Amino acid sequence: MSRIKKWMPFVSILLLSLTAAVFEDFHAHASSDQEEIVKPSPALINAQLPTAAPGTIIAQNTEYVLGEMWDGPARARLVKSATEADGTDVPYSSGRIASLVPYSISKSIRGNRINALFADDIKLTFNSKTGAAKATARATANYGNAIVLRGFERTTGYDAAGAFALLNEQGQLKIIATSGGTNENLPIHTGFSSKYYLGLAYLDMSDAASKDLTNVSVKDHQWANGDMRKQDYLNIWGNNRIQTANPGDILKAENVEGKIGYTINSAYHRIDELNDKLNVFFEITNSGYRLMHINQLTPKKIEVGWKADHAKLGSLLTDTVDTGGNTGITVERFAQYPDTSKVGETTAKVVVSEALVTGHKAEFTYTVPVNVIETPGMIQSKDADYVLGEKWDANALVRLFDHATELDGTSVPFISPKIFPLVPSSITNKIKNDRIDAKFADNVTLIFNSKTGDSQSMSKARVNYGNAIVLRGYERTTGYDAAGAFALLNEQGQLKIIATSGGTNENLPIHTGFSSKYYLGLAYLDMSDAASKDLTNVSVKDHQWANGDMRKQDYLNIWGNNRIQTANPGDILKAENVEGKIGYTINSAYHRIDELNDKLNVFFEITNSGYRLMHINQLTPKKIEVDWNDDHAKLDSLLTDTVDTGGNTGITVERFAQYPDTSKVGDTTAKVVVSEVLVTGHKAEFTYTVPVTVQEGELGFIKLPTSIDFGRIRLGGSDAKLFWQKDHDVVVSNERGTSDGWAVEVKLSSSKNSDFKNLIKWINPADHTQNDLVTAERIYTSSNSGQTNITESWNSQHVGLMVDYSTVKSVRNDEAVLEWNLVATTKGVMP
Repeated sequence: MSRIKKWMPFVSILLLSLTAAVFEDFHAHASSDQEEIVKPSPALINAQLPTAAPGTIIAQNTEYVLGEMWDGPARARLVKSATEADGTDVPYSSGRIASLVPYSISKSIRGNRINALFADDIKLTFNSKTGAAKATARATANYGNAIVLRGFERTTGYDAAGAFALLNEQGQLKIIATSGGTNENLPIHTGFSSKYYLGLAYLDMSDAASKDLTNVSVKDHQWANGDMRKQDYLNIWGNNRIQTANPGDILKAENVEGKIGYTINSAYHRIDELNDKLNVFFEITNSGYRLMHINQLTPKKIEVGWKADHAKLGSLLTDTVDTGGNTGITVERFAQYPDTSKVGETTAKVVVSEALVTGHKAEFTYTVPVNVIETPGMIQSKDADYVLGEKWDANALVRLFDHATELDGTSVPFISPKIFPLVPSSITNKIKNDRIDAKFADNVTLIFNSKTGDSQSMSKARVNYGNAIVLRGYERTTGYDAAGAFALLNEQGQLKIIATSGGTNENLPIHTGFSSKYYLGLAYLDMSDAASKDLTNVSVKDHQWANGDMRKQDYLNIWGNNRIQTANPGDILKAENVEGKIGYTINSAYHRIDELNDKLNVFFEITNSGYRLMHINQLTPKKIEVDWNDDHAKLDSLLTDTVDTGGNTGITVERFAQYPDTSKVGDTTAKVVVSEVLVTGHKAEFTYTVPVTVQEGELGFIKLPTSIDFGRIRLGGSDAKLFWQKDHDVVVSNERGTSDGWAVEVKLSSSKNSDFKNLIKWINPADHTQNDLVTAERIYTSSNSGQTNITESWNSQHVGLMVDYSTVKSVRNDEAVLEWNLVATTKGVMP
């Protein structure tokens, strides 16, 4: 019987019975008045409005930039709002608002554009329908985006040669020549009379994918001697001092004293950090001027060998110019290779590019110093990485070697006796049995005895963990590895586990706090001899283990042959540590085991690509609830609920090793076997103890007819008694698993004819006595478990429920409802 609900102490069932009448089951539903949500009416708020003025004008301070149009729309920005007394908005364009511009501002306007910086108050008058309203706002003109050319600066912000403002007007970029700080017309710098002093060149970059800026001459564009006056200089810029511009074009600014500045959103920037402050390039963009570094880089001196060819020189190209970390700058090519046919100092020409917003490039050519040297031969080494346990031999050292050549270009291989490494003691002290025993990072010098002398090259050899299991203990320093690291290597197709010292190669006790006490160990488990193997009771003490006072090197010496254990994929290593100080590395990345359930006992599968952390013993048993007397089939259906596999797809809950005892209600346990698939297809198994609660089953009717026709009799016939009909069984199920009893009661609940209560009887099977059903009649008591059919013998023995028409004198039709009750009793005692 499947569990639907817990057993209830008292169950009432209404049974529709007697002649073949059909009844509907009406259910009364309680109803309540519909809820009505009444929202209060909003309160009336009477606000007293202030008395309106004849008209109101509100001004706001406004900032302008050099070169901007000084027209109605510009001045309209000074007006925040203007309204008549009735609230009607009046725009600035209505002609009813006038601005009184002070002389300090009007003298800074030229050609209806802002020509110089200013900051002054403008008075605004609004002639409303009912009078005049006035307001005052401060108008300030700042640089915006501009290139500022200075000269003899009589005061701060004088801008002796003006400011060239970049504006975007309706999608068209324009460069406007303005007076900048002041709008006088004095000479730019009298100290340079009749001498070239400064200039600007506008360079159209749209006609080629790349363009060389090396020899751009400002004197082909707009320039001035020091005695030229500011306004005269500005007048030669474009048409009415305006030059249309496009993004990606370039402006070159020159000043023989380097007095060049630029602004971004009115913030002033100096050029003091530039290498060439006299010649400065700016890219034109939609968001302002961008300072370029194309001509501000630093050439770097390179050394090349005598008769070095173009391929060799090409490998040094990126070393010729320091790009200063500018990502948009690229060292492109040699414009002129150095002459390497002669030993000594020479130069090369190198082209560098800078990317523009259009995708085009600006180029610049640098002269790079070159030293051509005569060498006895050349050797080039490189850094190399190693892992613990790796062989330290010629095949390892060759990884430090890049190439070597004689003076005539002849290549010399590493295996030549002309090349040998000079290995420092910091490395040789960490080699044991010709293998890397501990981590190090130090330089190895490669010496090349060429035909004409010696040359050397130094590279760093670095050692890391690789794939290893790390056993720690009393850690005196970080990376100490008190019990060593067991490195897994694949050498020519054969896996090997090499016991190494790990971080350091001392020989101190593993953990003095555990003297004469078991502390850690490793067990190598061959998994090839069975399709599945149980790991539950694997004892590391049958393999390699140590007390805390064993010294590191002594512990490592008991591993395999010369500290080497051959291994196969699919075999398993079990690591134990009573403090859980176990770690492992995958490609030298260190992993902790903090998230494991059992950090003291950890299994690893050996694979061709390293150790794989196993979860076979790290799962969580889950308590299950079963019913009393559940059989094995029912328990098997709950098997997957016994252990949480944690989403590990290679793990399967296999079977019960020991079923729980369900014959008694209460707490017990079961044994469940879980498996984890290995790379070979074999399985590792582990047995978990699973908590089980055996709970009482249900007590209830599992079969009870909803209607029964007792039949009919002929009036005056010889047999006037109607008995319970066949195939209308009443069956009780008791799955509680206790010795408590139960009882069935029945009574007449209602009838169509009031005297029917005198006709329906209960005939007791025990003594054949007849009982009325006006009150509840206990018709069956038992303490049986399982299923009991209480009506099984009623019809055949003429006992049970019966309708007796012996006293009836006329035809009638009876309909009635019987109420059945199932009552729990305690240990067979009636309640």
